[in-house]
Amino acid sequence: MKFRFFCAIIFIHFALVAMGTPRSVFKSLPIDTLYARGFVYMQENKYDEATLCFHYCSEKSLKSNDNTDLRTAAKAQRMKAQILFYKFFDFDRASEILASAKQICEHNHFYDIMPSILLEEAGFYTTYAIQNPSKENFSIGEKSYQKAFDLAIKQKDFRTMASAFSNMVNRFYGEHRYKEMQKLLNKFGKQYHPNDTNSNIIFANALYRGFSKVVKNDNISARKCFKEALTRKRLNPRYRFELNVAIVRTFIAENKIDSAVKYELQLLDLSRAHQLKD
Repeated sequence: MKFRFFCAIIFIHFALVAMGTPRSVFKSLPIDTLYARGFVYMQENKYDEATLCFHYCSEKSLKSNDNTDLRTAAKAQRMKAQILFYKFFDFDRASEILASAKQICEHNHFYDIMPSILLEEAGFYTTYAIQNPSKENFSIGEKSYQKAFDLAIKQKDFRTMASAFSNMVNRFYGEHRYKEMQKLLNKFGKQYHPNDTNSNIIFANALYRGFSKVVKNDNISARKCFKEALTRKRLNPRYRFELNVAIVRTFIAENKIDSAVKYELQLLDLSRAHQLKD
Protein backbone atom coordinates (compact mmCIF):
# COMPACT_ATOMS: atom_id res chain seq x y z
CA MET A 1 0.00 0.00 0.00
CA LYS A 2 2.78 2.44 0.94
CA PHE A 3 4.65 1.54 -2.25
CA ARG A 4 1.58 2.34 -4.36
CA PHE A 5 1.17 5.67 -2.59
CA PHE A 6 4.85 6.48 -3.19
CA CYS A 7 4.52 5.63 -6.89
CA ALA A 8 1.45 7.86 -7.14
CA ILE A 9 3.37 10.75 -5.56
CA ILE A 10 6.23 10.33 -8.04
CA PHE A 11 3.81 10.21 -10.98
CA ILE A 12 2.04 13.36 -9.78
CA HIS A 13 5.39 15.07 -9.24
CA PHE A 14 6.49 14.68 -12.85
CA ALA A 15 3.02 15.60 -14.09
CA LEU A 16 3.12 18.81 -12.06
CA VAL A 17 6.60 19.67 -13.33
CA ALA A 18 5.48 19.16 -16.93
CA MET A 19 2.37 21.32 -16.43
CA GLY A 20 4.17 24.21 -14.72
CA THR A 21 2.02 23.62 -11.60
CA PRO A 22 -0.67 26.32 -11.63
CA ARG A 23 -2.47 26.96 -8.33
CA SER A 24 -5.60 25.22 -9.62
CA VAL A 25 -3.62 21.97 -9.84
CA PHE A 26 -2.54 22.22 -6.20
CA LYS A 27 -6.12 22.92 -5.14
CA SER A 28 -7.30 19.73 -6.83
CA LEU A 29 -4.88 17.41 -5.00
CA PRO A 30 -5.92 15.35 -1.95
CA ILE A 31 -4.68 16.24 1.53
CA ASP A 32 -2.12 13.42 1.90
CA THR A 33 -0.66 14.13 -1.53
CA LEU A 34 -0.30 17.85 -0.81
CA TYR A 35 1.47 17.13 2.48
CA ALA A 36 3.90 14.64 0.90
CA ARG A 37 4.50 16.90 -2.12
CA GLY A 38 5.44 19.75 0.18
CA PHE A 39 8.41 17.79 1.49
CA VAL A 40 9.48 16.74 -2.00
CA TYR A 41 9.51 20.38 -3.12
CA MET A 42 11.50 21.33 -0.01
CA GLN A 43 14.16 18.75 -0.90
CA GLU A 44 14.29 20.27 -4.38
CA ASN A 45 14.63 23.79 -2.90
CA LYS A 46 11.35 24.83 -4.54
CA TYR A 47 10.03 26.75 -1.58
CA ASP A 48 7.25 28.66 -3.34
CA GLU A 49 5.70 25.37 -4.47
CA ALA A 50 6.26 23.77 -1.07
CA THR A 51 4.55 26.71 0.65
CA LEU A 52 1.54 26.35 -1.64
CA CYS A 53 1.31 22.62 -0.94
CA PHE A 54 1.31 23.12 2.82
CA HIS A 55 -1.09 26.06 2.51
CA TYR A 56 -3.73 24.14 0.54
CA CYS A 57 -3.15 21.04 2.65
CA SER A 58 -3.95 23.03 5.79
CA GLU A 59 -6.86 24.83 4.15
CA LYS A 60 -8.50 21.55 3.07
CA SER A 61 -7.74 19.79 6.37
CA LEU A 62 -9.36 22.54 8.45
CA LYS A 63 -12.66 22.03 6.63
CA SER A 64 -12.80 18.50 7.97
CA ASN A 65 -14.02 17.35 11.38
CA ASP A 66 -11.77 14.29 11.17
CA ASN A 67 -9.02 14.26 13.80
CA THR A 68 -6.48 12.83 11.37
CA ASP A 69 -7.06 15.73 8.97
CA LEU A 70 -6.92 18.31 11.77
CA ARG A 71 -3.59 16.87 12.94
CA THR A 72 -2.33 17.17 9.36
CA ALA A 73 -3.49 20.80 9.32
CA ALA A 74 -1.37 21.60 12.39
CA LYS A 75 1.68 19.83 10.95
CA ALA A 76 1.24 21.50 7.54
CA GLN A 77 1.01 24.92 9.20
CA ARG A 78 4.19 24.21 11.10
CA MET A 79 6.01 23.39 7.85
CA LYS A 80 4.62 26.44 6.07
CA ALA A 81 5.73 28.65 8.99
CA GLN A 82 9.19 27.07 8.90
CA ILE A 83 9.63 27.94 5.22
CA LEU A 84 8.30 31.48 5.68
CA PHE A 85 10.74 32.15 8.51
CA TYR A 86 13.94 30.41 7.45
CA LYS A 87 13.66 30.79 3.66
CA PHE A 88 11.63 33.99 3.21
CA PHE A 89 12.60 35.69 6.51
CA ASP A 90 9.01 36.65 7.30
CA PHE A 91 8.88 36.43 11.10
CA ASP A 92 5.44 38.03 11.48
CA ARG A 93 3.61 35.68 9.12
CA ALA A 94 5.56 32.64 10.30
CA SER A 95 4.85 33.26 13.99
CA GLU A 96 1.16 33.96 13.23
CA ILE A 97 0.77 30.67 11.34
CA LEU A 98 2.63 28.75 14.03
CA ALA A 99 0.32 30.27 16.67
CA SER A 100 -2.60 28.87 14.65
CA ALA A 101 -0.97 25.41 14.65
CA LYS A 102 -0.62 25.63 18.45
CA GLN A 103 -4.26 26.60 18.77
CA ILE A 104 -5.36 23.59 16.71
CA CYS A 105 -3.30 21.31 18.97
CA GLU A 106 -4.60 22.86 22.18
CA HIS A 107 -8.24 22.81 21.07
CA ASN A 108 -8.08 19.20 19.91
CA HIS A 109 -5.69 17.91 22.61
CA PHE A 110 -2.97 16.88 20.13
CA TYR A 111 -0.35 16.87 22.87
CA ASP A 112 1.91 14.42 21.02
CA ILE A 113 2.72 16.92 18.25
CA MET A 114 2.72 20.02 20.46
CA PRO A 115 6.39 19.61 21.58
CA SER A 116 7.68 19.88 18.00
CA ILE A 117 5.55 23.00 17.40
CA LEU A 118 6.81 24.59 20.63
CA LEU A 119 10.35 23.74 19.59
CA GLU A 120 9.77 25.47 16.25
CA GLU A 121 8.37 28.50 18.04
CA ALA A 122 11.40 28.66 20.33
CA GLY A 123 13.71 28.55 17.31
CA PHE A 124 11.82 31.38 15.59
CA TYR A 125 11.90 33.71 18.58
CA THR A 126 15.51 33.11 19.62
CA THR A 127 16.82 33.37 16.04
CA TYR A 128 14.82 36.54 15.46
CA ALA A 129 16.04 37.96 18.77
CA ILE A 130 19.66 37.39 17.71
CA GLN A 131 19.04 39.15 14.38
CA ASN A 132 16.95 41.91 16.01
CA PRO A 133 18.12 42.12 19.64
CA SER A 134 15.15 41.84 21.99
CA LYS A 135 15.06 40.58 25.58
CA GLU A 136 11.34 39.94 25.23
CA ASN A 137 11.78 37.65 22.20
CA PHE A 138 14.67 35.84 23.90
CA SER A 139 12.43 35.30 26.92
CA ILE A 140 9.56 33.96 24.78
CA GLY A 141 11.97 31.63 22.98
CA GLU A 142 13.44 30.32 26.22
CA LYS A 143 10.00 29.67 27.72
CA SER A 144 8.99 27.80 24.56
CA TYR A 145 12.12 25.63 24.78
CA GLN A 146 11.28 24.85 28.40
CA LYS A 147 7.65 23.98 27.55
CA ALA A 148 8.80 21.83 24.62
CA PHE A 149 11.29 20.03 26.87
CA ASP A 150 8.80 19.34 29.67
CA LEU A 151 5.96 18.25 27.37
CA ALA A 152 8.31 16.10 25.26
CA ILE A 153 9.27 14.19 28.42
CA LYS A 154 5.61 13.54 29.18
CA GLN A 155 4.96 12.42 25.61
CA LYS A 156 8.19 10.36 25.46
CA ASP A 157 9.25 12.40 22.42
CA PHE A 158 12.96 12.01 23.09
CA ARG A 159 14.19 13.64 19.88
CA THR A 160 12.33 16.88 20.61
CA MET A 161 13.38 16.67 24.25
CA ALA A 162 17.03 16.32 23.15
CA SER A 163 16.81 19.30 20.78
CA ALA A 164 15.21 21.55 23.42
CA PHE A 165 17.80 20.45 25.99
CA SER A 166 20.72 21.14 23.65
CA ASN A 167 19.55 24.68 22.95
CA MET A 168 18.88 25.50 26.59
CA VAL A 169 22.03 24.00 28.08
CA ASN A 170 24.24 25.81 25.56
CA ARG A 171 22.57 29.10 26.37
CA PHE A 172 22.79 28.60 30.14
CA TYR A 173 26.50 27.76 29.83
CA GLY A 174 27.21 30.73 27.58
CA GLU A 175 25.48 33.07 30.02
CA HIS A 176 27.09 31.46 33.12
CA ARG A 177 23.69 30.47 34.51
CA TYR A 178 25.08 27.43 36.29
CA LYS A 179 22.25 26.84 38.79
CA GLU A 180 19.68 26.64 35.98
CA MET A 181 22.11 24.53 34.01
CA GLN A 182 22.46 22.04 36.86
CA LYS A 183 18.66 21.74 37.24
CA LEU A 184 18.34 21.10 33.51
CA LEU A 185 21.11 18.49 33.59
CA ASN A 186 19.35 16.72 36.46
CA LYS A 187 16.07 16.61 34.51
CA PHE A 188 17.74 15.34 31.35
CA GLY A 189 19.70 12.73 33.30
CA LYS A 190 16.47 11.05 34.38
CA GLN A 191 15.57 10.54 30.68
CA TYR A 192 19.10 9.67 29.50
CA HIS A 193 19.25 7.27 26.51
CA PRO A 194 22.99 6.51 26.15
CA ASN A 195 22.65 3.98 23.33
CA ASP A 196 20.30 5.91 21.05
CA THR A 197 21.71 6.36 17.51
CA ASN A 198 19.60 9.39 16.53
CA SER A 199 21.85 12.36 15.74
CA ASN A 200 19.87 14.77 17.96
CA ILE A 201 20.15 12.44 20.92
CA ILE A 202 23.85 11.63 20.34
CA PHE A 203 24.56 15.37 20.43
CA ALA A 204 22.38 15.97 23.51
CA ASN A 205 23.99 13.03 25.32
CA ALA A 206 27.46 14.45 24.61
CA LEU A 207 26.41 17.83 26.01
CA TYR A 208 24.88 16.13 29.04
CA ARG A 209 28.02 14.13 29.81
CA GLY A 210 30.35 17.05 29.09
CA PHE A 211 28.48 19.78 30.91
CA SER A 212 27.93 17.48 33.89
CA LYS A 213 31.74 17.61 34.21
CA VAL A 214 31.90 21.37 33.54
CA VAL A 215 29.64 22.20 36.51
CA LYS A 216 32.12 20.26 38.65
CA ASN A 217 35.01 22.32 37.19
CA ASP A 218 36.39 19.21 35.48
CA ASN A 219 37.08 20.69 32.05
CA ILE A 220 39.54 17.94 31.07
CA SER A 221 36.89 15.22 31.46
CA ALA A 222 34.35 17.48 29.74
CA ARG A 223 36.59 17.76 26.68
CA LYS A 224 36.98 13.98 26.56
CA CYS A 225 33.18 13.66 26.38
CA PHE A 226 32.92 16.25 23.61
CA LYS A 227 35.80 14.73 21.64
CA GLU A 228 34.40 11.21 21.94
CA ALA A 229 31.14 12.42 20.38
CA LEU A 230 33.09 13.97 17.49
CA THR A 231 34.20 10.46 16.47
CA ARG A 232 30.58 9.42 15.81
CA LYS A 233 29.86 9.13 12.09
CA ARG A 234 26.15 9.95 12.38
CA LEU A 235 26.79 13.42 13.81
CA ASN A 236 25.82 16.23 11.43
CA PRO A 237 28.11 19.25 10.70
CA ARG A 238 26.10 21.68 12.86
CA TYR A 239 26.51 19.43 15.90
CA ARG A 240 30.22 18.98 15.19
CA PHE A 241 30.50 22.76 15.08
CA GLU A 242 28.69 23.15 18.42
CA LEU A 243 30.85 20.51 20.11
CA ASN A 244 33.99 22.30 18.97
CA VAL A 245 32.53 25.53 20.38
CA ALA A 246 32.07 23.73 23.73
CA ILE A 247 35.70 22.55 23.63
CA VAL A 248 36.89 26.11 22.92
CA ARG A 249 34.91 27.39 25.90
CA THR A 250 36.51 24.86 28.26
CA PHE A 251 39.98 25.95 27.15
CA ILE A 252 39.08 29.61 27.62
CA ALA A 253 37.77 28.81 31.12
CA GLU A 254 41.25 27.42 31.90
CA ASN A 255 42.96 30.37 30.18
CA LYS A 256 44.57 27.98 27.66
CA ILE A 257 44.38 30.42 24.78
CA ASP A 258 46.73 28.57 22.40
CA SER A 259 44.61 25.44 22.59
CA ALA A 260 41.42 27.49 22.20
CA VAL A 261 42.81 29.12 19.05
CA LYS A 262 43.61 25.68 17.58
CA TYR A 263 39.96 24.65 17.87
CA GLU A 264 38.77 28.06 16.69
CA LEU A 265 40.63 27.37 13.43
CA GLN A 266 38.79 24.05 13.14
CA LEU A 267 35.55 25.97 13.64
CA LEU A 268 36.45 28.25 10.75
CA ASP A 269 37.15 25.24 8.53
CA LEU A 270 33.81 23.64 9.47
CA SER A 271 31.99 26.92 8.98
CA ARG A 272 33.42 27.45 5.50
CA ALA A 273 32.90 23.86 4.41
CA HIS A 274 29.25 23.70 5.51
CA GLN A 275 28.27 27.41 5.50
CA LEU A 276 27.62 27.39 9.23
CA LYS A 277 27.42 30.37 11.54
CA ASP A 278 27.89 30.49 15.30
